[in-house]
Amino acid sequence: FVISVGPRGIRLAEKLSGSGSREMLEEAFRGKIPVEGLVESRNPGGFNIQLSGVTAFCPVSQIARHAGDDLDSYVGQTLAFIISEFKERDVVVSHRAYQETLAAEDAAKAWKNLKEGEVKEGAVVTVEDFGVFVDLGGVQGLLHKSELGQGADVTLPAKGEVLTVRIKSIDPSKERISLGLPDKGAAAWAAARDSFIEGEEYTGTVTRLMDFGAFVKLSEGVEGLVHVS
Repeated sequence: FVISVGPRGIRLAEKLSGSGSREMLEEAFRGKIPVEGLVESRNPGGFNIQLSGVTAFCPVSQIARHAGDDLDSYVGQTLAFIISEFKERDVVVSHRAYQETLAAEDAAKAWKNLKEGEVKEGAVVTVEDFGVFVDLGGVQGLLHKSELGQGADVTLPAKGEVLTVRIKSIDPSKERISLGLPDKGAAAWAAARDSFIEGEEYTGTVTRLMDFGAFVKLSEGVEGLVHVS
């Protein structure tokens, strides 16, 4: 960010912090530059934020994208904020807006990098009657209730629970990602690529005899063929 331009050159910063003046904060407001602030205390409607000697206000709804129930935990933290209002006496800031800017950048990368069939880990961010939405690093995918079982007794994962999911389909035009549970057999074969090396010796159990040879179990879900020859 360009902080100032003068006879001695151009002053740059990755973000505004420390001893920024009110004029610098006004420039940050105009340019949507992130500023660091200390969450000093809570009040009935939100939080008091210290921004380089200027006291600002952050509404409860703007303290985070997913604030959680323990709002007192934010007191004492130094966070990055976007200044949403800048008046002579009132300065209003949003940490959520800063997070959403980062999330938008992550989403743009995710849409390019995610692939169908890929297995990912992600936390449940929303629970609905029809399934759960899982965060895949900037974008969310839907794990439908039917993927977890059939009938009325299916138990949905709780918000915040980390799941291992498989990307079934991606539709960037509609910003939709359909998820399923990883195929256990596929996961076993993926692990086998790292566990078994050509030319090495391993102990296994013969599971089936056929006219053309014997099948040998090497690990759970992985069998090899010993040809009759």
